[in-house]
Amino acid sequence: MRRSIIALLLIGATACAAEPAVPVDTAPSPPPLAVAAWDGLTVESVCIVGSERYTDVGPGHTPVIDALRAAFGPGPRDDVAADAVESGCDVTLTVAVEGSPLSARYDVPLAGTYFTGADITGTLVMSAPGRADLVASLTNREDPLQTLVVVAGGDPPAEPSQAPFWRTARDCVCGAFQEWFSGTDTFALLSTVLGHWPPDGDCEPCLAVIGP
Repeated sequence: MRRSIIALLLIGATACAAEPAVPVDTAPSPPPLAVAAWDGLTVESVCIVGSERYTDVGPGHTPVIDALRAAFGPGPRDDVAADAVESGCDVTLTVAVEGSPLSARYDVPLAGTYFTGADITGTLVMSAPGRADLVASLTNREDPLQTLVVVAGGDPPAEPSQAPFWRTARDCVCGAFQEWFSGTDTFALLSTVLGHWPPDGDCEPCLAVIGP
């Protein structure tokens, strides 16, 4: 299946607004991952686990978990001084999300029914030995777009799995990180990574929002 490469325009700023990437050779050393909500506890490794289930979408579709692993995982820049690992971690992020794709009928530019919205419910929990769990809601709804604008060469989201599940969860995740890591340089770096996810050419379809 051909992957979609579609432009995304968002009206208004969010906690995870994308920022210009820092060139590799000029990027500063990342600060330690510090959890302000746990008195500045420094973290070097993170386990990311959980489950995601979406109506009419097969198993194995985990856009929220994928985004979190991208934020803490290796990349062009080592943005955060904490690595996503499989076991033996300092803290664990547990994702539990269920949701449904939301569709609408469009006449232009390509007539058809497309999945441009999503409705999700769930939680994100951060835990560590000897610390009280930090819990954030991942419940949110993004209604289908009123107007569909597709860049030449792109494909509209015709399959339920292409609904914007991560985009619907993103503000919830960023709000949790802003609270948990508030007052540290870590949040600024995490917000930059999450604001750029998913990368162009390997993403749930990103659509231009025109009108209310």
